[in-house]
Amino acid sequence: MKDAKVTVNTEAPPDKRSYKVNFDLYKKLAPNHQPQFQLKPTIANLYESLVEMGFNDSNYRKSGLMRLNVINQLKSNKMLDDKLYWNWK
Repeated sequence: MKDAKVTVNTEAPPDKRSYKVNFDLYKKLAPNHQPQFQLKPTIANLYESLVEMGFNDSNYRKSGLMRLNVINQLKSNKMLDDKLYWNWK
């Protein structure tokens, strides 16, 4: 993605979380529900699809199609409460 911009927030506190994960229990409990696709080819396919469809919306983060934006709009309109329950009052 030659035009992608990556920034680092040098003001952010260090992330102290550990990302070491063991999926053995998940494999045991859900043997028929394991990942079917590898990450790198999936990302490559997504990128190729965006290029193929001519996607070039530099303002996509503000799109009304993004779930978080929709949720924030529903909350602003008092249609959802702070726990994301419908406000039917």
